[in-house]
Amino acid sequence: MRAFLCIFLFYTSLLLAGEEPKSALRFGLQINYQPFHISNPREGYPGIDVEIARLLANFLEKEAQFKFFSVKELLTAVQSQKIDIALGGISSNLERGRRVLFSDPYLIDSHAALLNRRRLPPEPDNNTFPGREFSRLEDLQHFSGLSIGVMKDSTNHLALRNGSEYQSHTIRPYSHRPTMIEDLKAQRIAILAGDNTFIRTLLLRDKELLSSFVYLRSRKNEEHLSMAVHLDQLELLIRINFFLKELRRTGRLEEIRRRYQEDGSWIP
Repeated sequence: MRAFLCIFLFYTSLLLAGEEPKSALRFGLQINYQPFHISNPREGYPGIDVEIARLLANFLEKEAQFKFFSVKELLTAVQSQKIDIALGGISSNLERGRRVLFSDPYLIDSHAALLNRRRLPPEPDNNTFPGREFSRLEDLQHFSGLSIGVMKDSTNHLALRNGSEYQSHTIRPYSHRPTMIEDLKAQRIAILAGDNTFIRTLLLRDKELLSSFVYLRSRKNEEHLSMAVHLDQLELLIRINFFLKELRRTGRLEEIRRRYQEDGSWIP
């Protein structure tokens, strides 16, 4: 009885003050997937997805709550309605679109990689035939036998498995990014593949990497990073798309992207 009275007085005080408690909007993210979520952020740099989620919650007049999952778990969490919206740097595709509804993209990305310079083919002995320039991920088709690290079940993993230009290489899927990065630096894998934003983040954090690794970017496999909601949440999806359109129109989306993709001030 006493507990009930306390709750009653709390809500009564809010109503008398002209306010109602905000309901929560549950967002799913990948934990410490920099720069989308940063576990120990600098002031004003919580991560791309966290910033966008907070702006969306404010627009919908709700409180933002965050839960953390792997990419595969994020979509399952949306389907089981453990969360309302998934971000987490996830990209849309046809297979995933059967399971959830995807918003318009808030960031358009591509596939990229870092290649150990020691594994490049040797330059020709004379200048008659210039050596091949390796600048694109698809250039890997011109040699073979390399080990490629990639996050398991990601769209990058799918693209490597299905791409004919990668069939002569060994694909090693990882469950943890820090282990994959460690293996690249220790030369246990020759190539690390991932989203361009992720690769650029590695280079922002450690500019010395370019002295040992070649930055490769894909000519194809455009990534549309979007929010995902339950198949029954069409009304919510419409409101999200309106919100994203306004952020894009006002330049706010571009401002957020540039602060994390082109400037290293956010790095803890």
